[in-house]
Amino acid sequence: MNVNYTASGVGALECWFSNDTFLINTSLATCGTNVTDVVWSEGNHNVTVWINDSSSNMDTSRVSFTIDTTPPSLNIIFPTNNTNHSTNTLNINFTRSDTNLESCWFSNDTYLANTTLTSCTNISGATEVTWSEGGHNVTIWVNDSAGNEVRDSVTFWIDSINPNLSIIFPTNNTFQITLILMLIILVQTLIHLIAGTPMIVCKLIQLLQIVEM
Repeated sequence: MNVNYTASGVGALECWFSNDTFLINTSLATCGTNVTDVVWSEGNHNVTVWINDSSSNMDTSRVSFTIDTTPPSLNIIFPTNNTNHSTNTLNINFTRSDTNLESCWFSNDTYLANTTLTSCTNISGATEVTWSEGGHNVTIWVNDSAGNEVRDSVTFWIDSINPNLSIIFPTNNTFQITLILMLIILVQTLIHLIAGTPMIVCKLIQLLQIVEM
């Protein structure tokens, strides 16, 4: 970043500057030549420019500024991306940090309007947005005083409608005659089998006919 200034005076003029620790002065080729050869580190800086004339009259001007090229950090922590939820008052929780944090805002679905988040707080499903049934997309933005900006997005679905289940067969509290007949014939077959009577063949045929029902 350049430090620009204007200088004027009578007679021969001399200009120089110093910054931060002010341990070293740097002469400027001519008065009016801006400070262009300094690579500023991240953080706060102070620059003072001096000027004097051939009569030793002197003036100074000082400026303070901050170099911030690092964007804020932002992370949506709830809900997890591509998940289903059963409440339409779902909160969107996120973390954010920056030394010079300035503002936070969000938009969702159609992205036709932005909503400012006071004090960069979470998105409240009770006061700021009530989610309709279906899919939703939410994007949160954060910036700092230097204009660095970052965003994070999440997709989720709201499904608050309970599924429907109904057993249609057999009817509740009923029993099947077929099963009872099978049990009766099976018992009779076993009795005849033990007695060694020829009725076993007849009973087995009846049992097979019932199984096919």
